[in-house]
Amino acid sequence: MLILKVFSGSGLRKCLNYTNWYYWIILLPPFVDRFLFGQETNYAYFSWTDFLAAFFLMEGDSFHPGQAVEVLVVFFALFAYVIWLYRDEVQDLPGRAMLALRLGLMALFTVAAMFTLGTPGAYMPVGSEGGVPVFPNFDSTRYVQHHLFIFAYYYLAGTVLVLALSFIALRDRFRRELAALRPYQTAFFALIVLAGTAMAWQDWGEVRLVTSILERPYWVNLAYVIPTVLSAILAWQASVIWNDLSDREHDSPFKKGRVVASGLLPAKEFREASLILAFVALAVSLLLSVQQFLLMAGILVLAFVYSFPPVRFKNALLSPLLMGAGTFLAFLYGASTPFSEVRYVIDTPYLTGTVIYPPLYAEAFMVGAFMFIGLVIGSIITDADGYEEDRAGGVRTIYTTYGLEKGADIVSVLIFLAALTPLALFSSWTDIVAFLLLGLAASLRFRKIHSSRAVMPIAMVGLLYAALRFLGAF
Repeated sequence: MLILKVFSGSGLRKCLNYTNWYYWIILLPPFVDRFLFGQETNYAYFSWTDFLAAFFLMEGDSFHPGQAVEVLVVFFALFAYVIWLYRDEVQDLPGRAMLALRLGLMALFTVAAMFTLGTPGAYMPVGSEGGVPVFPNFDSTRYVQHHLFIFAYYYLAGTVLVLALSFIALRDRFRRELAALRPYQTAFFALIVLAGTAMAWQDWGEVRLVTSILERPYWVNLAYVIPTVLSAILAWQASVIWNDLSDREHDSPFKKGRVVASGLLPAKEFREASLILAFVALAVSLLLSVQQFLLMAGILVLAFVYSFPPVRFKNALLSPLLMGAGTFLAFLYGASTPFSEVRYVIDTPYLTGTVIYPPLYAEAFMVGAFMFIGLVIGSIITDADGYEEDRAGGVRTIYTTYGLEKGADIVSVLIFLAALTPLALFSSWTDIVAFLLLGLAASLRFRKIHSSRAVMPIAMVGLLYAALRFLGAF
């Protein structure tokens, strides 16, 4: 559907209706293979050569006639729609050239999407027996970890595919709309979730679950990390959209990243997108654990009451406390990430098949409290970016209350004090010097520039340093 929308230029709803018309084709291959050709196995590709031989030559050990019928029907449907849509433009050479370019790129992306989304086994770092990938301890992990890993793969691949197609479809608008996603704040939010995961895995499991996650068999836990982080990012994006929707009457249309106020995107489409993001985030969290589902629901509720009436905490002077509470829940959300138990025979690790669901505990609340303090300050910092809009809309912030210059002076002191809070956990001379320098640099830079962009990179360095110290990297 997304490929058709991008290369046809048609509306998303039309492409959705058209795609649904021939969606039945996914049910056809097993019946064709079994009842017409008498084959007993499903198709599965584990290398590019097997895939290319079956796809283009229609031969090889992995070739299945039912799959060939499916591929031909999909290509016919895609090509027929685009050709019919642009049938009046083939009268001259430029029109025919543009149509050929559309069809060629659509075919390329369709083939790549079929392989990427249809053959996850080709990418599993699992080792192999006779050229066929074998999932670690498959007898014990096939019902939970294996299926969740496949889901995580589709989830990540689908996200990358959407971004790639959006870049092609939007072209010059892509960077403007990407800015609306608050990339720096999003990365910071994701790191907080990862920090919670790393802490809980170390406390309830072992540090190698974190430091060796790309090694066999620890990489199986990527099946839990990827959905956790991506669902948290989707929830964050939903909250960003709600904030932009609530502020659209007061935001400057010329300010970077304000796609609703500038008219770049209709408010209705933005609202619908936020509901989809929130629903997917909730659904994925429920797939992981009930505890994470409840925390995700809490994050979304706080985001909603922050932006919309009748509560709309955004108008209150103490609204940063609500933002800090949301981040506190995000840290606990990461700390609730399940993992597969790893045991050892001598020094050889193996999966037991048991899934550990970390409960909330005192240390997580303590570190989360530090996150709360940091993000309260962070929220106050980002208020400086919307000073003009907040003043015009009557929103009470420290800057609209005391003035931009005096407010920045107060916040710069808070930044420095917040930078010292990790010293409650790390107290070596190296730590003292590091956090003093980071706090001083962030404080002075914000006092000079009055923008969150000046502070976020320094804050991310501090968070990374604290994470490495917590894991005992140095």
